[in-house]
Amino acid sequence: MQAVRKSLPSDTKAVGYISAQDLPNGSYTIEQTTAFSLTRFALAPVTVHRGIKEAWIVGYFRSPNFEGWLKEKLGGASQITDLGFGIYLIHRVQ
Repeated sequence: MQAVRKSLPSDTKAVGYISAQDLPNGSYTIEQTTAFSLTRFALAPVTVHRGIKEAWIVGYFRSPNFEGWLKEKLGGASQITDLGFGIYLIHRVQ
């Protein structure tokens, strides 16, 4: 999460969070729940919300097949940065 923290603007108060369970036909796993909890802890005091409403979004995916789905959901321009280990930082360009 250090790479996420370094990439976020210093005035960021909240970020969104999505993972493979949010994809169509995605399923809940304990790994994804643990990853969400650890992300919340690692980014504090930045608040982490499930969903894509924030300008900055942390994604946790083991497969890059999420990009088409995400671009459709965001409905606008976005920048997706692969930070490794299945972690992506998505910036909704306003």
